[in-house]
Amino acid sequence: MDEKAGRMKAKELNLVVVGTVGILLYAKQSGLVPFVGPVLKTLREELHFFLSDRVFAEALRSANETEA
Repeated sequence: MDEKAGRMKAKELNLVVVGTVGILLYAKQSGLVPFVGPVLKTLREELHFFLSDRVFAEALRSANETEA
């Protein structure tokens, strides 16, 4: 499924849209992962997952982490 089309359809259906970063932040908050920074770094560098520098930095801030 095209991510943009899927998000638009979900919003039309009044569903909450949560992306990869949101899920990782929830996983940290729930104690399922100790840090989100290394996971995000792996996603970007090894799996070529697009994540802007701004979103990366905001995710680290939200997780109370600093870039290593």
